[in-house]
Amino acid sequence: MMDSARLAANLDALAQVDADLAARVKAFGLPAERILQTASGAVTLSATTESGREALLHSRNDPVGEARSQVARATTEGISGLLVYGLGAGYHVQELLSRLPLVCRVAVFEKSIESLCIALALHDWAEMIRTGRLMLLVDLSKPAIIQRLGQYTLNFFAKTEVFAHPASWAAFPAYYGGVRKVVEEFFAYARMNLHTLAELSKITMMNVCLNLSSYVFAPGVKDLAGAAAGRPAILVAGGPSLTRNIDLLGEAAKGAVVISVPTVFRTLLDRGVVPDFVTCLDYHKISAKYFEGFETPPPVTLICDPKVSYAVVDTYPGPKRFFNHPFLAAVLKDADFDKGTIRWGATVAHLSLYLAEFLGADPIILVGQDLCYPYGITHMPGTAIHENWVPEFNRFSTFEMKEWETLLRVRPILRRAVDLDGSPVYTDEQMFTYLVHFEEDFLKMRAKVIDATEGGLPKQGTTRMTLADAIRTYCQTPFPREKIAPPAPPEGGVDEIRSRTLSALQRQMRDFEEVGRYYAEVLSILGEIHEKLSRGEDASSLIRKVREEAKKIDAFKETHKLVAGLAQPDEFRRIKADLEMATVPAAGLERQKRELARDRAYLGGLANACEILKAYLKLPLERLEGRSGGPPEALLASGGETASACPS
Repeated sequence: MMDSARLAANLDALAQVDADLAARVKAFGLPAERILQTASGAVTLSATTESGREALLHSRNDPVGEARSQVARATTEGISGLLVYGLGAGYHVQELLSRLPLVCRVAVFEKSIESLCIALALHDWAEMIRTGRLMLLVDLSKPAIIQRLGQYTLNFFAKTEVFAHPASWAAFPAYYGGVRKVVEEFFAYARMNLHTLAELSKITMMNVCLNLSSYVFAPGVKDLAGAAAGRPAILVAGGPSLTRNIDLLGEAAKGAVVISVPTVFRTLLDRGVVPDFVTCLDYHKISAKYFEGFETPPPVTLICDPKVSYAVVDTYPGPKRFFNHPFLAAVLKDADFDKGTIRWGATVAHLSLYLAEFLGADPIILVGQDLCYPYGITHMPGTAIHENWVPEFNRFSTFEMKEWETLLRVRPILRRAVDLDGSPVYTDEQMFTYLVHFEEDFLKMRAKVIDATEGGLPKQGTTRMTLADAIRTYCQTPFPREKIAPPAPPEGGVDEIRSRTLSALQRQMRDFEEVGRYYAEVLSILGEIHEKLSRGEDASSLIRKVREEAKKIDAFKETHKLVAGLAQPDEFRRIKADLEMATVPAAGLERQKRELARDRAYLGGLANACEILKAYLKLPLERLEGRSGGPPEALLASGGETASACPS
């Protein structure tokens, strides 16, 4: 039966995780005209379908029995995630929750606030809503759905099933079909994120360590906070549409901050457009080609994410600024280097957006941000990428053929899309992931975001405008560039900065040595436990010894955290093993063996990551001491499976 106290308790819990949805339900109230009594005493409810007819969402005789029958055919054992299309009065959801493992996250998509209000009055879900076991997603935008599902990515990737409520889907096929498409996009987006994080963590950490010796001497970004408050910023990317309006940027630059990505940096300079900043974060040393060949240092500040390829930092002759990185902040905490904090970007275009946000710019104007392949072209002709192709051009290898080859290389991840003008275009999973990131960011930003790309994919959260109109509206007042000029050299002489840095690095190396010894000792004990369990012998004394050893790590929590940060793939495998043990439980000796296998694999990954970090930290030590340690790429051959590099 429906209960107002139950509804209130559920709404209180919902307000803690989705205050907007809770407020919408409270404002709506129970729709009495949709509620019908059945012969069994339970209620059913009616709905006006997409075709305009009235339909019942549950049995008119026994809704609870119907739900049991529907759920009996669903897979509920051994899963860690469940996607439910259609809530209705929630009978099937209640039945599913009673059968699912406690670790399983259930995401329910519903079109109607009316249905949600009724379901919350019928079922005691407050604790499950509060803990995130049950997520109620009602009529959300694509970025919001992806953000909510992303909170439990590993649950949904371990093992997920789908349950489509028959009556809800029949009543609203277009709506739930659209939601299903967004869910598919979430999996593509999350798959790309997990792949990037797992595959590039090693080479990223190598770059961070190699850049440390530049990081400590270069200025930060703290003084740039709010430097362009209320003034426009133009973010220039290298998409094909830039051809239409690149010549307008010279005029626009007089009244706006101009931020460029590396691919189009030289092209802008060749056209007489001098950006204020160029951002960089690409991990591969081939990115250094964008910054080679300057006879004189350009007056453009390079904004360096510390994880950018060390070759970029070493090559660029102009002014540079760094911002904080958590690994460097931890390693150098005793040396007091605060560079200022800018949000991390998935791409240089995202970093440009976050830099504009940090500057306080408003509006933020996007140019050349296509995020697709219009006419089968990847970048604006004449950019650095195309210049790299020039030596390969001949009558058998033309510009068009090179573009076609590029598309063929990404063919497995190509996907069809529709551009701003309604024309079909190709994009790929990677660029789609970038679009999702952008749309999440746009919805949260205080600044107005103007899409002046004049092509490419539509972007939720932006205002569409031509660049010419944006310039006339926002860029007529000259921008005072002295506010963003490179600062004076950092306080403290070179020798003093070097001394502080060396002292901090030497302390951290000692901590890594201690933690490495701890990992080795515990791994040895786990090996002994494995031998005893294999022989069917009691290992309780050794298990107690492991617990005693675990207390030693408390003295090195920060160092252990740094190691775990590099061992992300091992962390994912450990979490997946935990989910599998929770969804397919075992007892006694079998459970001990599974827990032991999990712990040995994870600790082995930590030990490996610790050795990698020790090797990487030797690189800045040698640089600061004036010694050369040989080609750093040689280190990428070490470290085994943990965080293996995957240049692409």
